[in-house]
Amino acid sequence: MFQLNETYEDERIYYANAGVLIRYWVRNYGVKKINRLFSVTRDKFKETFENITGTSWDAMERKYKNYLNTI
Repeated sequence: MFQLNETYEDERIYYANAGVLIRYWVRNYGVKKINRLFSVTRDKFKETFENITGTSWDAMERKYKNYLNTI
């Protein structure tokens, strides 16, 4: 299954992919909510994401994968 995990790929690929993900989040959840995630620690990120957006991490992953298939 597709998962959003830390990557060790070439930075030219990693940064572009990160930009697509952030743009998707901002469009779907709003910039104010997403900006709140930038200070969250790694161990609390998924939990905090779910609390802020009201969307489970797994559901967001599925929707994001579908979105990627459209671009």
